[in-house]
Amino acid sequence: MLHIYTGSGKGKTTAACGLILRMLGWKKHVFLAQFFKPWIVSGEIRALKKIPFFHYRNIPRPSLPGIANLRKKILKNNYALVVLDELMLALRWKIIRLEDIMNLIDEKREWVLTGRGATAGIKAAAHYVTEMKEIKHPYRKKIKARRGIEY
Repeated sequence: MLHIYTGSGKGKTTAACGLILRMLGWKKHVFLAQFFKPWIVSGEIRALKKIPFFHYRNIPRPSLPGIANLRKKILKNNYALVVLDELMLALRWKIIRLEDIMNLIDEKREWVLTGRGATAGIKAAAHYVTEMKEIKHPYRKKIKARRGIEY
Protein backbone atom coordinates (compact mmCIF):
# COMPACT_ATOMS: atom_id res chain seq x y z
CA MET A 1 0.00 0.00 0.00
CA LEU A 2 1.11 3.54 -0.75
CA HIS A 3 0.67 6.34 1.80
CA ILE A 4 1.10 10.03 0.94
CA TYR A 5 1.60 12.73 3.60
CA THR A 6 1.53 16.12 1.90
CA GLY A 7 0.33 19.70 2.35
CA SER A 8 1.60 23.00 3.72
CA GLY A 9 1.11 22.12 7.38
CA LYS A 10 3.48 20.78 10.00
CA GLY A 11 3.61 17.07 10.75
CA LYS A 12 4.29 15.10 7.57
CA THR A 13 7.58 13.62 8.75
CA THR A 14 6.23 13.25 12.27
CA ALA A 15 3.24 11.27 10.96
CA ALA A 16 5.59 9.03 8.97
CA CYS A 17 7.68 8.50 12.11
CA GLY A 18 4.54 7.50 13.98
CA LEU A 19 3.89 4.77 11.43
CA ILE A 20 7.56 3.75 11.65
CA LEU A 21 7.24 3.44 15.41
CA ARG A 22 4.11 1.31 15.06
CA MET A 23 5.92 -1.09 12.69
CA LEU A 24 8.96 -1.25 14.95
CA GLY A 25 6.65 -2.16 17.82
CA TRP A 26 5.87 -5.34 15.87
CA LYS A 27 9.60 -5.93 15.21
CA LYS A 28 9.22 -5.23 11.49
CA HIS A 29 12.23 -3.89 9.60
CA VAL A 30 11.80 -0.29 8.48
CA PHE A 31 13.84 1.89 6.13
CA LEU A 32 13.74 5.70 6.10
CA ALA A 33 15.48 7.83 3.49
CA GLN A 34 15.38 11.58 4.08
CA PHE A 35 15.96 13.83 1.09
CA PHE A 36 17.31 17.38 1.43
CA LYS A 37 17.58 17.32 5.25
CA PRO A 38 21.33 17.26 5.95
CA TRP A 39 21.07 20.07 8.49
CA ILE A 40 18.30 18.59 10.59
CA VAL A 41 18.94 16.05 13.30
CA SER A 42 15.40 15.66 14.61
CA GLY A 43 14.40 14.11 17.89
CA GLU A 44 12.46 11.40 16.05
CA ILE A 45 15.51 10.26 14.09
CA ARG A 46 17.75 10.39 17.16
CA ALA A 47 15.34 8.10 19.01
CA LEU A 48 14.64 5.76 16.08
CA LYS A 49 18.34 5.19 15.41
CA LYS A 50 18.52 3.38 18.76
CA ILE A 51 16.06 0.68 17.64
CA PRO A 52 17.65 -2.41 16.00
CA PHE A 53 15.07 -2.86 13.22
CA PHE A 54 15.37 0.76 12.02
CA HIS A 55 17.53 1.52 8.97
CA TYR A 56 18.29 5.10 7.94
CA ARG A 57 19.92 7.02 5.15
CA ASN A 58 20.24 10.77 4.74
CA ILE A 59 20.33 11.90 1.10
CA PRO A 60 21.29 15.60 1.19
CA ARG A 61 21.81 15.99 -2.58
CA PRO A 62 19.82 13.46 -4.60
CA SER A 63 21.35 12.31 -7.85
CA LEU A 64 20.40 9.68 -10.38
CA PRO A 65 23.29 7.34 -9.43
CA GLY A 66 22.41 7.82 -5.77
CA ILE A 67 18.78 6.96 -6.45
CA ALA A 68 19.86 3.80 -8.31
CA ASN A 69 21.90 2.74 -5.27
CA LEU A 70 18.96 3.50 -3.01
CA ARG A 71 16.71 1.36 -5.22
CA LYS A 72 19.15 -1.58 -4.93
CA LYS A 73 19.30 -1.24 -1.14
CA ILE A 74 15.51 -1.19 -0.80
CA LEU A 75 14.88 -4.11 -3.13
CA LYS A 76 17.71 -6.21 -1.66
CA ASN A 77 16.34 -6.06 1.88
CA ASN A 78 13.12 -7.30 3.42
CA TYR A 79 11.76 -3.99 4.78
CA ALA A 80 8.11 -4.06 5.83
CA LEU A 81 7.91 -0.27 5.51
CA VAL A 82 9.87 2.15 3.33
CA VAL A 83 9.56 5.88 3.99
CA LEU A 84 10.89 8.37 1.43
CA ASP A 85 10.75 11.65 3.33
CA GLU A 86 10.58 14.88 1.28
CA LEU A 87 10.36 12.89 -1.93
CA MET A 88 7.83 15.36 -3.40
CA LEU A 89 10.55 18.01 -3.56
CA ALA A 90 12.84 15.67 -5.50
CA LEU A 91 9.96 14.96 -7.90
CA ARG A 92 9.15 18.66 -8.28
CA TRP A 93 12.80 19.50 -9.03
CA LYS A 94 12.86 16.61 -11.54
CA ILE A 95 15.76 14.91 -9.76
CA ILE A 96 13.65 11.78 -9.58
CA ARG A 97 10.98 10.74 -12.06
CA LEU A 98 7.56 9.68 -10.83
CA GLU A 99 7.70 6.65 -13.14
CA ASP A 100 10.88 5.46 -11.44
CA ILE A 101 9.28 5.70 -8.02
CA MET A 102 6.10 3.97 -9.17
CA ASN A 103 8.21 1.16 -10.69
CA LEU A 104 10.04 0.80 -7.39
CA ILE A 105 6.89 0.43 -5.31
CA ASP A 106 5.89 -3.19 -4.85
CA GLU A 107 3.26 -5.08 -2.94
CA LYS A 108 5.69 -6.71 -0.50
CA ARG A 109 5.86 -3.66 1.75
CA GLU A 110 4.13 -0.48 2.80
CA TRP A 111 5.42 2.79 1.30
CA VAL A 112 5.19 6.31 2.69
CA LEU A 113 6.08 9.32 0.55
CA THR A 114 6.12 12.74 2.18
CA GLY A 115 6.51 16.35 1.16
CA ARG A 116 4.63 19.43 0.06
CA GLY A 117 2.98 19.53 -3.32
CA ALA A 118 2.03 15.94 -4.09
CA THR A 119 0.68 15.87 -7.62
CA ALA A 120 -2.75 14.65 -8.63
CA GLY A 121 -1.08 11.66 -10.34
CA ILE A 122 0.71 10.43 -7.24
CA LYS A 123 -2.38 11.04 -5.11
CA ALA A 124 -4.46 8.96 -7.53
CA ALA A 125 -1.96 6.09 -7.30
CA ALA A 126 -1.97 6.11 -3.49
CA HIS A 127 -4.13 4.07 -1.14
CA TYR A 128 -3.88 6.65 1.67
CA VAL A 129 -3.58 10.42 1.16
CA THR A 130 -3.30 12.75 4.13
CA GLU A 131 -2.99 16.47 3.54
CA MET A 132 -1.64 18.57 6.40
CA LYS A 133 -3.07 22.08 6.21
CA GLU A 134 -1.44 24.97 8.00
CA ILE A 135 -4.00 27.08 9.83
CA LYS A 136 -1.66 28.84 12.22
CA HIS A 137 2.04 28.45 13.00
CA PRO A 138 4.38 30.38 15.34
CA TYR A 139 6.90 30.70 12.48
CA ARG A 140 4.64 33.36 10.98
CA LYS A 141 5.33 35.46 14.10
CA LYS A 142 9.10 34.96 13.70
CA ILE A 143 9.27 32.39 16.51
CA LYS A 144 12.18 30.07 15.82
CA ALA A 145 11.88 26.29 15.54
CA ARG A 146 12.10 24.60 18.93
CA ARG A 147 13.94 21.37 19.71
CA GLY A 148 11.46 18.61 20.48
CA ILE A 149 8.53 20.41 18.80
CA GLU A 150 9.58 21.35 15.26
CA TYR A 151 12.61 19.05 15.09
